[in-house]
Amino acid sequence: GPMLMGLTFTLTSFTCTVPFVGTLLVSAAQGSLLYPILGMLAFSTAFALPFFLLALFPQYLAKLPKSGSWLATVKAFMGFLEIAAAVKFLSNADLVWQLGWLTRPVFLAVWSTIAVIGGLYLLGWLKLGHESDLGKIGLFRRGTGLATVGAGIYCLAGMQGAPLGELGAFLPPDPYPGQQQTMVAGSIPWVHKWEDAQAQAGPANRTMFVNFTGVTCTNCRWMEQNMFTRGDVSSEINKHLPVELYTDRPTPEDRAHQELQKKLTGVVTLPVYAIVSPEGEVIRVFQGSTRDPQEFLKFLRGG
Repeated sequence: GPMLMGLTFTLTSFTCTVPFVGTLLVSAAQGSLLYPILGMLAFSTAFALPFFLLALFPQYLAKLPKSGSWLATVKAFMGFLEIAAAVKFLSNADLVWQLGWLTRPVFLAVWSTIAVIGGLYLLGWLKLGHESDLGKIGLFRRGTGLATVGAGIYCLAGMQGAPLGELGAFLPPDPYPGQQQTMVAGSIPWVHKWEDAQAQAGPANRTMFVNFTGVTCTNCRWMEQNMFTRGDVSSEINKHLPVELYTDRPTPEDRAHQELQKKLTGVVTLPVYAIVSPEGEVIRVFQGSTRDPQEFLKFLRGG
């Protein structure tokens, strides 16, 4: 049992931690020792510490709340959340394989259905087969149920174009990768091929703003939907030649972009942004996402 749980835990957690570990492995392959050792030590400590502390102080384990009908409800509701998470990962696979099945409206419709059913379950309007008489439903469960139903309605509103805020970063990009994007005032005219970008930047003696992104990268979506759409940010980006390169699909082009990212920035994580000279030399690099527009503007302006 513990061995099977450990294997499952490792597989599921590795999908989110592979960029972190991958960067450390690249650093180690380039001859660095200190940062890979410290990074892997921190990585392993974070995973092991809760189990170590509970084993060291078993009395605290005994003080945890006792299981009962409330725990069965929690497990059932967590099942709905797991299904919603599974849809997210299926969407990632759909984007990588470029199937076009789980588009943004379909994704929101599925999430809305899951949220409404989960909310109705918490409210006691739906009952699972293993449950006995629910008895009186507490205020916390009732409030969580109403909030969950509200989240489902919120997803339906998003299908009609309502702003989704932070949630929008978890959804498939719109337009879908590969679809033609209609240019509007203030938008960024991306170049999607490195060779084309070099051919344009050289004769014009123009620096390039290179956006290394991925179809499955949530932080990339946040930056593109919330940072790049700001007038001051898009204006600064357009002073350079905007280049957008996807790196996470199983295509020769994306693999070449990933090698280029590793060469120019020294990292394999996403997102990462680089200002590159017309001759192809890196001027400066910005790694990761940020909520601070002034920090990103400072990078774009080189100050």
